[in-house]
Amino acid sequence: DAGCEEIVSVHLSSALSGTVESANLAAAESPVPVRIVDTKLVTQGTALVLKAAIEARKAGLDADGIERAANAAASGTQLFFILDTLDYLVKGGRAGRAQGLAASLLNIKPVLCINKDGVVEPFKKVKGFRKAISELAAHVAAETPDETKPARLTVLHACAQSSAEDLIAALDSAGAHYELDSVGLVGAVIGTYAGPGAVGLAYHRPL
Repeated sequence: DAGCEEIVSVHLSSALSGTVESANLAAAESPVPVRIVDTKLVTQGTALVLKAAIEARKAGLDADGIERAANAAASGTQLFFILDTLDYLVKGGRAGRAQGLAASLLNIKPVLCINKDGVVEPFKKVKGFRKAISELAAHVAAETPDETKPARLTVLHACAQSSAEDLIAALDSAGAHYELDSVGLVGAVIGTYAGPGAVGLAYHRPL
């Protein structure tokens, strides 16, 4: 009624949420065409994709161009996070109790990632939280060697501002080339599984 001609609908990973399915059901009832973008990401990773879509809209692209920009950002974005504890993954049924107990006893801090299918999987297992931050920063530095083409990067955390600051400092020390887009809290849904103290980042190279 307000003059909308098409909708580009950007969502978190369909492998982790039923939101995309709900969006498809709603799209079927929409009076205007709707393009569904499954980012296969979560939290601040999805935000990077949304910002790419907004920038495409501001540049005057039509819905097709906006959808392409969002999909390009989604496919190029990597997301990693470090958990302070596996307790909340265990309580949520995403990790076994034995696994959680072993990690706790050995002070193992898993570095997890979202794979290309939008599923959480292990990236590295590191002993100690500071070592995990250092390992993640070193990985990003290796992936962003060109200072003339810095990555667009966002830092995320679950009520752990100091850990977010430590991660940024580690990125700088490791020589990562990036432009900091934002530092933000994870949402309640992801925070339920990650638990307080989690910290991570998402980034993509220039599109």
